[in-house]
Amino acid sequence: MIGSATTLSSTRNTSPNTVTSPTITPHQLRPTSRVYAKALAKAGTLDKKAVRDAIATIEFDSLFAHVKFAENGQIDVPQIAIQIQDGKVVPIFTDHALNKPRYPVPAWGKR
Repeated sequence: MIGSATTLSSTRNTSPNTVTSPTITPHQLRPTSRVYAKALAKAGTLDKKAVRDAIATIEFDSLFAHVKFAENGQIDVPQIAIQIQDGKVVPIFTDHALNKPRYPVPAWGKR
């Protein structure tokens, strides 16, 4: 829902050398829970289509961001891509390019 977290990724390792993690982070859980609570209250039912239609109309401010959904159903929250360059966090891209990314990305010890 919030950010890129409409569902949780598998957290089960598929092999001893594979590490996966959820695509949702703890700070995203609160606004996501609010979206569902507001949608369920508005829909007045557990019917999937009614809840989905209610989610599409939800808009509120949270500590994470202003929460609303675009016509395509995706969360409409400003995003920013960053990169660690010379030990500093450098914004690279929002809705337009800000700085040039370094590619290939240097090893962690050389950032």
